[in-house]
Amino acid sequence: MTNFDKDEHTIACQDKYGLTPQYNFAINYFGGKQPELDFREASNIIFTNGELDPWSRGGINSTFSSKIDYIYIKGAAHHLDLFSEDPSDGPDVKRARK
Repeated sequence: MTNFDKDEHTIACQDKYGLTPQYNFAINYFGGKQPELDFREASNIIFTNGELDPWSRGGINSTFSSKIDYIYIKGAAHHLDLFSEDPSDGPDVKRARK
């Protein structure tokens, strides 16, 4: 496995597509670096992260507002809580869905 070289990737995209990648687009557009500020006007959002989700370290990992919830799902992977129910679902996944 090779390391990702951002500069090389940028040059390759510019050469091939004439575009420069916006590596921080999502965080800049939607917010999230400072959740207490970025989501201060938001409500009725539930952020979930699964114990086995490789993306969870980059997500919202705490409750920071009385209008926004955070649920940590033990034994769950990426988006498992959004899938249809399955008999093999663990108790934490079932609880998160409720």
